[in-house]
Amino acid sequence: MTTQQYDHLIVTDLVNWIESHIDDKLLIDDVSRQSGYSKWHIQRKFKAVTGKTIASYIRNRKLTRAALALRKTDRRVLDIALSCGFDNQQTFTRMFRKRFGIAPGLYRASADASAQNFIYPI
Repeated sequence: MTTQQYDHLIVTDLVNWIESHIDDKLLIDDVSRQSGYSKWHIQRKFKAVTGKTIASYIRNRKLTRAALALRKTDRRVLDIALSCGFDNQQTFTRMFRKRFGIAPGLYRASADASAQNFIYPI
C-alpha cells in the first residue's frame, strides 16, 4: 500500500467519524485525538487528500445540513442553528450568508434554494 493510499484510508475513516459527530461541537483537537495524529499532521494529511481544511469541511457540512433543514422543515432558524452545532443564531446567520450568499430566512423563502452549493460527505 502506498503512502497516498494509506493517507486516503485514514482520512476516509476520519470523515466517517466526523459525519457521525457532525451535530456536535467538533474541535480540531477532537478530530486530532480521534485520528491519533497531531493537529498539524492530521490537518496536512486531510488537506492533501481532500483539498479542504478540516475546519472548512466541518463548517460547510454543518451549513449544508442546516440548508437542507431549512428547505425541508418549518423549524425555527435558531433551532436549526443549535441542532447543527452552532453556538448562537448570529454566528450561524453570518456563516450561512457567507457560504450561500443569502440569510437563512430568505434562503428558506426563496424559490430557487438549490443544492448547487452544498458540500456532501467525501
